Amino acid sequence: MELKPTTKVAEILAVAQRSAQTAGNPEITPAHIALAAVEVPETTVPALLAAGGTSPESVAATARAEIAKLPRVSGSSSGPGFGQAALPVLQQANTLMQAWGDTFMSTDALVLARAEKGAI
Repeated sequence: MELKPTTKVAEILAVAQRSAQTAGNPEITPAHIALAAVEVPETTVPALLAAGGTSPESVAATARAEIAKLPRVSGSSSGPGFGQAALPVLQQANTLMQAWGDTFMSTDALVLARAEKGAI
């Protein structure tokens, strides 16, 4: 699967990767992506969550709690990649992007894919 993210989605995924690396997590999970999505400024994510009846603060708190439970590794020379739980979310976002006739993966597609896959 080739990712074609918008600038904001690329920023969210980069923040998720840095978050996983900083925490010593061996892979990027949906929790890393969710936390990054609410922390990256100037996205539609807070409005989308609020429209769905969820506060960005509760998503961030839940994501932080999930990240705290993840295994940690040290000494890894390469950064973490997308884990088994994150890949279906990205695949679904890619499917939504194509179904909507979009050329690039938007934050809307990423948030909806996360919800559809039941991922934090």
